[in-house]
Amino acid sequence: MAYEFYYVFTDTSVLVKIVYSITLSYIRRIKLPEILGLLESNRLVIFTDRAVINELINRALPNLLSRVDRGRHGWSGRGIDEMLMYTANTFYKLIRKGFIRVVEEDPSLRRRYLSVQMRSSRRVCWQGYIMDLVINVAPLEDYEVLTSLLLAYDLLAIVPKTTEAGGNKRFISLRN
Repeated sequence: MAYEFYYVFTDTSVLVKIVYSITLSYIRRIKLPEILGLLESNRLVIFTDRAVINELINRALPNLLSRVDRGRHGWSGRGIDEMLMYTANTFYKLIRKGFIRVVEEDPSLRRRYLSVQMRSSRRVCWQGYIMDLVINVAPLEDYEVLTSLLLAYDLLAIVPKTTEAGGNKRFISLRN
């Protein structure tokens, strides 16, 4: 069955590539990436969470921008801070336009968010013993991102007990 629109959840590595490719197309004044067309036509909505955003802005973007070939990518004569400003502006513009949504703050998921927070029976992944299992094998610096991803999974992937407005939604997790 084919769907006319898709909702995807992205982790930091995928989101940084999407934001960087869109920023580069603006900087170099080249053809915009196809993913931006899907976003603008509302055929694709990207969901992420606060922890991924923090990691994106504080670690992933600075790491990526410090490694790129500035001359080849169209950043000649620009410092890391200026590159980060351009890229972060593109990212926040995508959020303002509703192309990228934060699961904890999205109005369409508000009811699910409250339900998952208040009723432990609605939690599949975002519960203590699962978080303990995941955290015991993961590096400590990834704790915030992992717990946030578990909450996002419960918000996006769990079928609600009641029918919600908005029709069928297919969520796809994009991971690198």
